[in-house]
Amino acid sequence: MMKNLYLVILLLFSQFVFCQNLNEKYNELRKEVNNSPDNVIKESKILKEKALKVNTFDIVSKADYIASFAFYLKGSPDSCIYYANAAIESAKKNNYNEGEALGLRILGTQYAKMGLLDKSRELLDQA
Repeated sequence: MMKNLYLVILLLFSQFVFCQNLNEKYNELRKEVNNSPDNVIKESKILKEKALKVNTFDIVSKADYIASFAFYLKGSPDSCIYYANAAIESAKKNNYNEGEALGLRILGTQYAKMGLLDKSRELLDQA
């Protein structure tokens, strides 16, 4: 019985540590995105895959958001919009309000850059 208890505790602890590592990786990508958007795009895909494996859906939304922001910085509006919408949808499905706001913010910013100011204002107001 004690072995099972130790095993459960170990599994819970390892899950907690793994989730912390995913958050740390996301924070690293946030710091790196201005200097190396291409690398952030690549790393965000890896981060998203890892988050999906362990059902850490807030990280899935954050990974899509950071990819969207990297594409924004690169001047790739179609990809920026795609990943922003992915972040929004993922966040909505999982009731992750912060992730939805991040997606709406980058989407609104991209639309403003494209000159679609009414659409931009609408999205930014939602954020």
